[in-house]
Amino acid sequence: MEHTQIIIGFILISFSLFILIKLRNESKFFKKYQEKLALMTVEQKISQTIIIQNNMRKYETSHVLHLFLSFFTAGTWLIIWVLQTAMNNSNKRKWENLLSCI
Repeated sequence: MEHTQIIIGFILISFSLFILIKLRNESKFFKKYQEKLALMTVEQKISQTIIIQNNMRKYETSHVLHLFLSFFTAGTWLIIWVLQTAMNNSNKRKWENLLSCI
């Protein structure tokens, strides 16, 4: 029983650190991307609009899949579903902010 708790604790700490590092790197990326957008010509901005819209599609949550997984894991998957949805919404907002800069 103790080993299971230690393993679960290790997994949760690792996952938390991964998310923190990822969020830090993403904020740096978006700041640099905004600076690049400011220097682009109109034609480049139009092509970037298409790229940004495609990137926004990557952050759509598959609610049917998560519902299915939550059902078969007796609700345990709900934690991951909520976290994934929150992260996807946050990333979509960041891309929308970049889109509004164009």
